Parts: sequence; structure tokens; C-alpha cells
Amino acid sequence: MKEFLGHALFSYGRYVQEIAALFGLRNTDAILTDDQWQNLTALINKIDKGVEYLALPAYKKACEELLSLLAGKEHPSRRTLQPLLVELNKRIEVELKAHTYLCVPKEQSDFYKNPLKDWQIVIARISQDGI
Repeated sequence: MKEFLGHALFSYGRYVQEIAALFGLRNTDAILTDDQWQNLTALINKIDKGVEYLALPAYKKACEELLSLLAGKEHPSRRTLQPLLVELNKRIEVELKAHTYLCVPKEQSDFYKNPLKDWQIVIARISQDGI
């Protein structure tokens, strides 16, 4: 069982969507500045770690595509990035809808993480005597 950090992924997704929207308002052939490139790379790396944690393969692939583009020697143009950022946002929505997440109160989460904790005596007894 993993703790679902959906709030973080959704906030990253919204931030990416805002970046993509801002790109549409400016000269789309403009190249990212060094600061924009560093900030976007850091953000995509954060998202990539969260996606890996939640095992969302399609979203991870979108992150990897963006990271490979950002790893190039030249900074990409806004025209190149905008569709990739929009696709990144769409993939998380689709993948999260394809999963079922259950809310487990924090107080009860240990029961699900380690269900046999403190049951060794009972398990040993059942193994000996049978049911």
C-alpha cells in the first residue's frame, strides 16, 4: 500500500497547464531562457519521481519525453514544448481515472501495510492445530 500524493500531482499538473497557457500568449518561436529551462526541468523531474512512485507508465513516458527534449544542448522553443506539456497534463488525468484509490485513515494504515503484525502466536497456533 502506498500513500497517494494526488494533491501534489494535480498541483504539478495545474502548474504545467498554466505554463502551457502562458506559452500561447507569447511569441511561440521564442526559445526558453536559462531560468525558464532550469525551472521547467526541475518541475518535470519532481513530477517524474511522483509518477514513478505511483506507477503511472503513460504519464512517466510523457515525463521522459519532455526530459529528453530538455536535456538537449539547445533550449527548446515554446512551440515545441506547448503540445508536450498539454499532453503531459492529459495523460495524468486519463491514468488517474483508470485507477481506484481508497481512502484509509492514517490511524488504520499500519493494519494494511503490515496485516500480520503481532499475530505470530495466533498464526503459529493455527499452523500447529489446523482450523
